Amino acid sequence: MKAILTEKYGTPTNSFEVVGNSLYDEPDEFYQCLDYSGCGNYLSIHEFNGGTIGIRLEGERRGQGYLQVGYESPYFSAAKADISSANTESDTEAF
Repeated sequence: MKAILTEKYGTPTNSFEVVGNSLYDEPDEFYQCLDYSGCGNYLSIHEFNGGTIGIRLEGERRGQGYLQVGYESPYFSAAKADISSANTESDTEAF
């Protein structure tokens, strides 16, 4: 995912890829380590067009984790208002 975002939006403005290798011995303990505060982080932030995309690996337990993707934009409020207006119009037409 990081390679895809880097190709599309350029080098990340921030990237933290640290995991406490001395704190886990087995490969399936990687996500467990990410779940502990201070053990490690895998996070990349890409900024473009006034917005920010962040990707982060999150640990749940031994052998299980997930990729979290978030997007923030200064245009969010305008988009939300447009969607709300369209929903209200659709509701009105439904009656």
